[in-house]
Amino acid sequence: MKIEKYYFALLLFSFLFCYCSEISEVEDKQIKIDNGGQAIPVIPDSLINKANDFVISKVGEQFFNSYIKYDSEKSRYSPPDSFCVENPSSCAEFLLEPHYYFVFNFKIPEKNYVDEIIEFVTDENGSVVPSRESYGIPQCTSNNCWNNFPLIDKDETITIAQNDGLEEGIRDWIVSFHFYAGEYNNYVWEVSNTLYQSSSESGGKTLLIDASNGEVVQSSSWISVP
Repeated sequence: MKIEKYYFALLLFSFLFCYCSEISEVEDKQIKIDNGGQAIPVIPDSLINKANDFVISKVGEQFFNSYIKYDSEKSRYSPPDSFCVENPSSCAEFLLEPHYYFVFNFKIPEKNYVDEIIEFVTDENGSVVPSRESYGIPQCTSNNCWNNFPLIDKDETITIAQNDGLEEGIRDWIVSFHFYAGEYNNYVWEVSNTLYQSSSESGGKTLLIDASNGEVVQSSSWISVP
């Protein structure tokens, strides 16, 4: 009788272990249906929290809570890219593995020209992929952007461009605020004039002005051919 009870207990334990394992697997592979009717994996809350912490570490918690929001619709899980798996030398290394693409909306209501996105890629554990540079995160002194970004508004930008000698040109200046990726990798004001325009081409000059300190970081010429 004791032996029968032992085997019954053993079977019950095995059943419960398998059942719990199956539940865990289902939880790890939760899916949602997108607008096209496709089933896609849901990003776990633990990884979303890690992504939040990464952005907070760059801009500060108060700035993050006030102006930066996680975009659950645009953020997604990506399996290994089939082309890259077959042609690894043609792709970035992170595309060979499962990864997550995180997107955040970045808006400052009192500065309506700030309406941008932040995006970066993490591995399956939520660690940011360093080889895939993050986009849209402002660089601020001591990694705290509260009352520290941006310090230069549109009117100040125009004055800086005038003082730098940007010509009036033949049309109104085009002034825009945006993230400048690459070597500079920060937010700028871009100011462009038009010095000539014909049926064959038009052209002028462009200044990039640091949105935090007003420094002219680049001066270049542009040409447009219809």
